[in-house]
Amino acid sequence: MNLWITSDEHHGHSNILKYYNRLEFMNSKEIATIKSGNIENIRKLKICEESTLKMSSEIIQRHNSRVEKNDTVIHNGDYFFYSANNKGNGLRIKSEYYTEQLNGHHIFIQGHHDRKNNLKTHIRSLVLNIGGMNINVVHNPLHANPGYPINLTAHVHNLWSLMSFNDYYKNKKKELTKKLPQKYLKTIQMYVDKWKEVEKESILINVGVDVRNFKPMSFDEIFTIYYRWKKGKLK
Repeated sequence: MNLWITSDEHHGHSNILKYYNRLEFMNSKEIATIKSGNIENIRKLKICEESTLKMSSEIIQRHNSRVEKNDTVIHNGDYFFYSANNKGNGLRIKSEYYTEQLNGHHIFIQGHHDRKNNLKTHIRSLVLNIGGMNINVVHNPLHANPGYPINLTAHVHNLWSLMSFNDYYKNKKKELTKKLPQKYLKTIQMYVDKWKEVEKESILINVGVDVRNFKPMSFDEIFTIYYRWKKGKLK
C-alpha cells in the first residue's frame, strides 16, 4: 500500500480552466480566446461542459495511472466544485461521480471551495510522521507552520511549485506595500507579525495538480525535493 497526495483538482469547475490556463483540456475556440490576451473576451468566455468533463476525465486517468486500489490518497483541498444551477462557474455533479472512478482510499482536507460544496469534510490540516519526520499538510500556505521541516500546501495553483518559508515570509512582507484590499492586508499583517521572530528553516511544497502534471505525488518524490533543497540544489 502506498501513500499519495494531490490537490486543487477542481473537478466540475468550468472557470478554473481559464483562471489557470488549463489549455490542454479546452477546445480550439476557448484556446484562441485565452491566447488572444483580450481581458474582456476572456472574462466573458464560458467554458463548455465538454471541456470541463474532459479535464476531470484526464485528471482521473492520470490519477489511476499511479494510484492502486488499495493505496491511500490525501486530497489537500479544492477537490471539486458544485454548481446548484448547472450554470456559470461549474457543473451540477456531486463528488461521488468523481470519487467512484478514482483508485485508492481517500482523505479530504478542507479547501476554499470545500466549504461550499457537498464534500462535507471537517479536516483542516494533518500532521504526518513518515520516516521519523513530521510533515504538516494544509491547503492554504498562509496556514503553514515553520516549526515543521516540510509543509505540503496547495491553493496557489501554478504560481510556484516550491518555496522556502523564509522566501514566502519575505514575499508576504512585500505584499503589505501594495494596494490590495484592506481585509486581505489585515490578514497578511497578522501572519507576518506571527512569523517575525520564529525560525523559518522549512520548505513549502505545492502539491497542486497544476504544477504536478495533473497527477498525485508520492512521498518518495516529496523527500527527494526536500533533501535536494536542503543541499542547496533547489531554489
